[in-house]
Amino acid sequence: MHHEATESNESNQRLLPLYQTAAGTVLLVIGVILGIYVSVTAFGLIRGHQPPGLVRQFTAQAVAQSATLPDGATTLQLPPGTMQACIYLLTFLLLGLPTLIAAACLRAGARLMHGDTAEALQKLAERLGDRSSRRRS
Repeated sequence: MHHEATESNESNQRLLPLYQTAAGTVLLVIGVILGIYVSVTAFGLIRGHQPPGLVRQFTAQAVAQSATLPDGATTLQLPPGTMQACIYLLTFLLLGLPTLIAAACLRAGARLMHGDTAEALQKLAERLGDRSSRRRS
């Protein structure tokens, strides 16, 4: 009985690095996908000719709230340019959330990668760095 338990424990110890590498890879992929989403959204905000849906939604809500105020209520009316700048600022602040999640996924994925895998990725990064520096020369 003791022999069977030892074999099972050894096989679990051999599979643990495989599971860690797989989980690390999944977290790295999620982090990269979120990073791409944030960058595409940010560039769409910066270079877009029409405001994205989130900005249109904020603008519609601001107009609806000002339209539903009672007649005697005092309101703070911002110029349209200032209102648009505030809405874009709020949108960029909201994009900070997926950015933080992407960074956390990338850090956790890098930590979970098994030692051999991390070394292989580091060597690959060094080779890519060497190639790019040779092309510049």
